[in-house]
Amino acid sequence: MKPLASAPIIILMLFHAGLAGPPQLPAETTVVETEVVVQVSRPEIVVTLSRSPEKLQIDMTDPRGIGRLKLVRHSEHWPEQMDFIARLRGLEQFQVTAGKHILQWSVRSEPPFSFHQSARVGSGAEQELTEGAPFFASVVPLTGDNGFRITLPGDILKSNPATLEFQWIDFYR
Repeated sequence: MKPLASAPIIILMLFHAGLAGPPQLPAETTVVETEVVVQVSRPEIVVTLSRSPEKLQIDMTDPRGIGRLKLVRHSEHWPEQMDFIARLRGLEQFQVTAGKHILQWSVRSEPPFSFHQSARVGSGAEQELTEGAPFFASVVPLTGDNGFRITLPGDILKSNPATLEFQWIDFYR
């Protein structure tokens, strides 16, 4: 996979103080290769993107552990595969909104790191996902308390929404 550091990068940073209410995300914006715009809810959230023709990897570190990130697609399609690496000590809640689809994961904070997944379409009822379901995702704890890797379901990427919104909570306080 080719890191973006070797590709042309255009960076535009904006900060908007006083974010109020749910999913408004104009805080910090980075335009990368004019293909993906990354917006984060706070400037201390660090996001690194690595891209190959088939795969996009988002590596996110959030020192506070509660945040939001939005990807805006400026290319024709999302890549076939997308991995989100959440550098968090826990993953009490992780949510992805892709168009009318909302997917949620939660991972136990201690071994064996069992997890729960659910999906909702529009205002429909939340449904639990099990392995083999169309929107089921792989969630893997990384070694050394170094976070989690979530491989987004291909069906979400095939639906090709203009934006993907991510929200996370490491631990409920």
